[in-house]
Amino acid sequence: MTHPPDRPHRRRPRRTVGLLLSAILAALSLLFGAIPANAVTPVPPTQPGTYKVGTYEFLYWTGGPGFQNARVSYPATSDGWLKPADKTEGKYPIVVLAPASWVGFDYFDWAIGYLTSHGYIVLSYYPPNLLSTDPYMHTKNIKAGITRLISENGAWGSPVKGIVDTGRIAAAGVSLGGAGALTAAAQDSRIDAVVAMTPGYDPADPDLYNRVEADVRNIRVPTLIESGQNDCISPGAGKRYYDDVSGTYKQYVEIGGANHVQFLDDQGVSVPIPGVPEDCDPGVSYDSQHYTGNVYATAFLEYFLKGRTQFGTYLNGAYAQADRASGVLSDLLFQP
Repeated sequence: MTHPPDRPHRRRPRRTVGLLLSAILAALSLLFGAIPANAVTPVPPTQPGTYKVGTYEFLYWTGGPGFQNARVSYPATSDGWLKPADKTEGKYPIVVLAPASWVGFDYFDWAIGYLTSHGYIVLSYYPPNLLSTDPYMHTKNIKAGITRLISENGAWGSPVKGIVDTGRIAAAGVSLGGAGALTAAAQDSRIDAVVAMTPGYDPADPDLYNRVEADVRNIRVPTLIESGQNDCISPGAGKRYYDDVSGTYKQYVEIGGANHVQFLDDQGVSVPIPGVPEDCDPGVSYDSQHYTGNVYATAFLEYFLKGRTQFGTYLNGAYAQADRASGVLSDLLFQP
């Protein structure tokens, strides 16, 4: 794995140069088809991407307890509902993001919008059973979400028709959804990478989580696990799952001062629930925790789904080592 010594620097072009470049790209697209992703100058993961965010929603059947409501966010020509797709990169990788317990897609705009702005199509959902504590519910929902997005690529009238890259797919999730993303990556060969944020683990249900860990040991795709130093809802779970993964690139990023709840949008709060530990107070703001989480998740997906190896510095090179030395990260582990 190559790691450039310096952080990428992006200079904003003048407007006239930008217009000329756009005209050239448009002409090339007409002559030769869509411009491949690697021909587009990438934005460093420390900044929001340049794409606007289009959205739409639908109900889909998971084969489980019922229908669930999904929201798709995609690179668009302007922000908003059912906006025309931006076809600059031709096709965009898929990310299916599983939510935490008792919440749905509108608690994760901080991550969904950021990834979409960097050129990803993100599907997230409200599960049909919000009270379920079974991560395998999310395993099933992630796999069903992938199938639905693949079908959207050829569906008449779909805003993402023709722009879904069905060969570059990631599973992601937060808390219980993070555990579900890990097990989905172990079970579904269509998944090429997995990002689990503060993945859930319940020592009070050893039979269920022994099964989860057995699945995690079968993951054979690049794996990123993000946790918080002050996570008191699933303390130690991220490292536990990191140790389970073998035979592939894996990385553990622990954000200094971060807790569990702040992996949600800032309307999320720690509510005492019988049988569930209350979260510890954070030592960083929501914005700071979200920023660091986005940098590492985006760099990871850019590297492993889009082949942008210059972003290795943000994973385990100079940028990551500087974050570890300064305390932005309280722990950093990786294994090629």
